[in-house]
Amino acid sequence: MIRALKQTVSTYTLRNIYFVHFHTKMRYGIVLWGRSRESMKILNIQKKVIRMMTGLKKGESCKQKFKELRILTVTSSYVLEVLCYMKKYTGSVLENSEIHDHNTRRKKDLHIQLCRT
Repeated sequence: MIRALKQTVSTYTLRNIYFVHFHTKMRYGIVLWGRSRESMKILNIQKKVIRMMTGLKKGESCKQKFKELRILTVTSSYVLEVLCYMKKYTGSVLENSEIHDHNTRRKKDLHIQLCRT
């Protein structure tokens, strides 16, 4: 859709279409899946979309275009969402020192519950 509309609408409109159709789907559940290997596939798709919007060629860097368009990469979105989650649920997250009495150098780190599902 972005490729088809690129010739007829402004970059501002393409940016809005990006946020409506791509960014919202990307951010859905990112706190849960953002650390997975598949997130790199999402980053590659995101770069491809940015290249279509801006007219960059395949090998060119998108870094500056992300800044110009004020769009966060999937990695940056994951970091932002985790920080917002931590701020919102500060009281429910425990430190390692609250789980065990061992005097380790990681006792002030947040306790991460491992899950296989």
